[in-house]
Amino acid sequence: MRCPRLLGLLAALCLPAAAQTSIEVGSGAPHEVIRRSFVAAYFRGGFAYLVSWPPLAEVKRFGATGLVQEFQDAAKSSGVKYALVKADTTPVSGENVIDVFQVHGAMYAYYNTIGVNTAGYPNMDTRPCGSLADTPCTYQTFDKNYVLFSYQTATLNGQNFSSRDPFFTRWSSLGGLAVLGPAISAETAVTSSAGGNATLQTYSRGAIFNITSGLLNGRLLSVRQPVYDVYVANGGHAGFLGFPAGEEMLLPNGDRRQAF
Repeated sequence: MRCPRLLGLLAALCLPAAAQTSIEVGSGAPHEVIRRSFVAAYFRGGFAYLVSWPPLAEVKRFGATGLVQEFQDAAKSSGVKYALVKADTTPVSGENVIDVFQVHGAMYAYYNTIGVNTAGYPNMDTRPCGSLADTPCTYQTFDKNYVLFSYQTATLNGQNFSSRDPFFTRWSSLGGLAVLGPAISAETAVTSSAGGNATLQTYSRGAIFNITSGLLNGRLLSVRQPVYDVYVANGGHAGFLGFPAGEEMLLPNGDRRQAF
């Protein structure tokens, strides 16, 4: 009679241990399809090698509508977190569907200073800026018309920059990173040599002016390469050229002309 009682006691003692579960990628997600989306994002593009195991916590709410799961970096540096982020709690299945995006360490830290309610949710993975950046950096776009840039080391104007509307939409329409390059300054109020006012944001290969006074008030104008090099060499907006008076024109012979 004692053996069945002993076996029953052992079984009872084992139940709490069996009930304990470790944190897995996607655990805590509100739907199995969403869990699988987090798993797919974890293994995409080598993200799994950039972070430590296990995740820091289960999937949790992020902002008004989204979800996030956080990870410590592979080196287990103090305070460095990576994240997988989904903009909503809607399960989306299908081949090649990506609805959970990777946010790397430095970018995630910067993103949190801006705030999900301000920048929105990522709509791409964190990516390197590439050859158009004079200093190595990463960038990421977000669904409230924001793009964030995080540099590996501090530049002359700082280490992190954001570009928002109306600059973001203009930057994107001109070709984005491939044409103007990453932002190298924050939005800055400037005055031209002619006394005009504008808000300026500079990029590694050009600049965008939001004119706020005079006949061009309300215009959003850019200066791009190769004109930009000549413009900067002549003092930029503070030189005799002042602000751009229109966009550049491509001439029949291939030359470019812009009025100031």
